[in-house]
Amino acid sequence: MDLCQVLVYQFDSKARTLTITADQSKTHKCRIIPLPASLSARLKAIAPATPTAYLWERYTIDTRARDARAAMEFTPRRLVYAVRRQFDQFASRFPDRPKMTPHNLRARVITLTVAKYNGSVATAGEAMGVTPQTATKHYVDANKAHKPLEVLREMASVLLPD
Repeated sequence: MDLCQVLVYQFDSKARTLTITADQSKTHKCRIIPLPASLSARLKAIAPATPTAYLWERYTIDTRARDARAAMEFTPRRLVYAVRRQFDQFASRFPDRPKMTPHNLRARVITLTVAKYNGSVATAGEAMGVTPQTATKHYVDANKAHKPLEVLREMASVLLPD
């Protein structure tokens, strides 16, 4: 829901950042998200001209172009439901795969961050705006983040030297 509430003025195309304010964030902390150049350019192209408009208002316009029954007015909640529907449709099309939710995307980012920063759950948690305890309990896939088999292989030579 955090991203769905972002207003145009919270997007800085020059700095290539998106700011989520504390009152918009589930964790009640301001977060600044760096954006790749290509995504920043795309957002700049679709952003409404009014600074106090929602950044994603074009979603409603684009949806109405495809489906006349779609809502006339953008709300963050409608976008949340639309994203959830996309995940549900994916699950329906691929029932043999594990069910994915938007929450899984956050878990993937945190897991990959832990792996990149030498197992630092604190670094990953701080970057994603959660405590290390929350990151560990709800997000980190320890087998992917900490690579236990690789660690054991390295330790084998230490424990049983040639």
